[in-house]
Order: sequence, then structure tokens, then C-alpha cells
Amino acid sequence: MKPIADSISQQVTSKNFERIAEENDLQIKHTNMITKSSYIRDIGKVINLNEAILNLKEPGKITKLIKGENGFYLAKLIEYKAPDMNTYKKKFESLKQNLVTQQENKNYNEWFEHAKQAANIKDRRGKFFRL
Repeated sequence: MKPIADSISQQVTSKNFERIAEENDLQIKHTNMITKSSYIRDIGKVINLNEAILNLKEPGKITKLIKGENGFYLAKLIEYKAPDMNTYKKKFESLKQNLVTQQENKNYNEWFEHAKQAANIKDRRGKFFRL
């Protein structure tokens, strides 16, 4: 399958993308804007494909051949929308604080579990609280 996919990927350009797909009885799937972890309908979550698409910054560019679990993929970028850095800056401190809090909680819980295991505690409540 890879030799066929390689052969097709070498023929594809931005201008003949759709024609080559049609001539080779290949499916073209369209998706909305994606992120690194997006699920693409009928394809799934192929991180390498998503990363390759996100690295294309110019409409019309085509990814290299990407191997996924269900086959090989080529993607053509139709529209590029740069990240909104103002929104990122606004949310950065909140996200940072959430991550710090999560790490603090994790560290505390690990310390507490270790302290419980290392403690030499004998439960003698039964001697004092018999009914």
C-alpha cells in the first residue's frame, strides 16, 4: 500500500489535488478548523496528521504523506487562522494557576500517602470503644 501512496503523493500538487484524488478513487474529507488533538470526522484522531496540517501556514500547501492506523493521508490547507494571542494572554495566568494548583495537590497527596505508609500507627480503638 505504501508504494502506491508514495507514487500518488509525488504526483499531487495544490492545483491537481482534487483531480488526482478522483482519478485514483480516493476520498476527500473536509473539516473545520482543527487543533493538535482534534477528531476529524470519518478519519479519527491522527495526531501526526493534525500536526502536519497545523505546520502548514499557507493556504494551498500540502502535507507530506502521513501514515495513520487506517491508511495514508495527504492534506491540503484551505484556510489558515493564526492563534489569537490576545485571548491566550488573557487566559494564560488562569491556566498557569490551574496547573500549579494541580501539581501542588498531586505533590501533597503523594507526600500524604507516603507519610501514612511510613507511620507506625496501631489502631486500638476497639479497646476503648466496645459496645
